[in-house]
Amino acid sequence: MRKRVLLLAVLVLSLAVASAGLAAPAGAGPNDPTVLFGARPEPGTQQGTTSLEGKIGRRLATVRVYYNWDSPFPDTDVNWFNANGYTMLLSVKSERRNHTFVQWRDIASAQPGSTIYNDIVRWAGRVKALGNHVYFTFNHEPETSLNSSGAGADFVAAWRKVVTVFRAQGVTNADYLWIMTAYSFKAKDRRRASTGTPATPTSTTSGPTPTTGTTAGPAPATPGTRWSSWSTRCGCSPRARPSRAS
Repeated sequence: MRKRVLLLAVLVLSLAVASAGLAAPAGAGPNDPTVLFGARPEPGTQQGTTSLEGKIGRRLATVRVYYNWDSPFPDTDVNWFNANGYTMLLSVKSERRNHTFVQWRDIASAQPGSTIYNDIVRWAGRVKALGNHVYFTFNHEPETSLNSSGAGADFVAAWRKVVTVFRAQGVTNADYLWIMTAYSFKAKDRRRASTGTPATPTSTTSGPTPTTGTTAGPAPATPGTRWSSWSTRCGCSPRARPSRAS
């Protein structure tokens, strides 16, 4: 899905409207009355970003970036985004670059010193080292057929484990987003997502919904995404809500 022409998402962090223009975006936190207008340019590079900005006549406040479980990070583009004031929406999928999958249950049960646990710690260190505010997503759109890492309950446990380890590693510059497809909010099968504040899932048929509780903390945001051509329409996020790491 990432290779479609363009993903334009309006990430609604509150009900206020952001000002337009080419000025650098202000930092956004949970109490900032801001709408972040961002995109996943194609290509998702410095050149792709500046090219898109020239077409739309404004600077992007946020840029969507995607990485696999074992991707090198940060790369040249991430360093450029970070140095130039873009807020990144960073998605890390539990799929390796060779297209094998890390199972969610193995992430959830990973113990200190194990390979998978060390992988989580490594990602925590990478996010922390960026210094700037990051929206971090573990395995976006987990309900789609592109994911082969386990059932809904496994995802819930893995999501909570990742957030718990990040916090234990002192990551204070991240908000955690739970990202589903827009369809999942009306689906009646296993792809169904909670339509309100994520609560305790009762079974795998209730959809992969991260819990709140004391381990993983506040409810994650749920920005449904829509893929489209820039020339036709943009996808909007009616449900996004910030979730602080602290």
